[in-house]
Amino acid sequence: GAKIATGEYIYFCAADDRVCPGFFEKSVKILNQNPQAGLSSALLKIIGKDGNDEMWAKTPVISPTECFLSADQVRKTLLKHGFWFTGHTVIFRRDRIVKDKDTDVWDPELYQFADHIVTMIVATKHGVCFIPEILATWRAYIGHSGYADTHFVSEETKTNSALDKMVQIMNSKEYALFVPRDVVKQYISKCMHAVESMRFNKIHNEMIDYMKTTRSLQKSESLLDKFVYLIIKMLDGFKFFFVKSYFYYRRTDINVFSLIRIIVSYRRGLKIYKNSKCN
Repeated sequence: GAKIATGEYIYFCAADDRVCPGFFEKSVKILNQNPQAGLSSALLKIIGKDGNDEMWAKTPVISPTECFLSADQVRKTLLKHGFWFTGHTVIFRRDRIVKDKDTDVWDPELYQFADHIVTMIVATKHGVCFIPEILATWRAYIGHSGYADTHFVSEETKTNSALDKMVQIMNSKEYALFVPRDVVKQYISKCMHAVESMRFNKIHNEMIDYMKTTRSLQKSESLLDKFVYLIIKMLDGFKFFFVKSYFYYRRTDINVFSLIRIIVSYRRGLKIYKNSKCN
């Protein structure tokens, strides 16, 4: 699709997602103002199956204002904040992904990471623009059994295989100049812990469903039954909290400085989400 497109910019969209008013205008404007940039990205919110707001996609808010980051600044920011690009808000400069042989890595075997690696290469080679506004939505189907329809969990073998291949590409001599090894290690760690966290959510929610079903089959409950179920619920809650906290700790390599950055970024994002006019 990118190779047969004739426009100056490329946007890859999903049929069940939405863009917000002003998305294309604002993205193209900032790209025109910064012709050296390879892409532009913004913030994203998650909507449910029926289109209702679910939450703000808690990606790093790397700047409180619109900005351009050079390739060197992108690498430093990736180390500081992690991967902040959301595919639903990324607009590429067509020449950067069609005429540049370094970005010719579209491969079906990369699965859901195909756009990630192209974004990473374009960003670390040409620089990027960032708009601190919610300009698109991602429709996530979240059910009682957790992220049941999320491909990261439902297609675990493909996910692991694709991630391994992506790492091989980024660690190759051809791309090591653009993507520092520390960035690659950080990206792998966050992806793996995110997948494990989603899997744990699924198991946790299945346990809740199992307990509800078990209780519904009982004709009556004694005080002992209620007490036991209460203890199980409390222990399960503690387990969920501590395991999730551990996943988060391992995923972020948290320390005092990173904690401050996370809090500042979260407060910025939450404020933007509350003031967003994207419906």
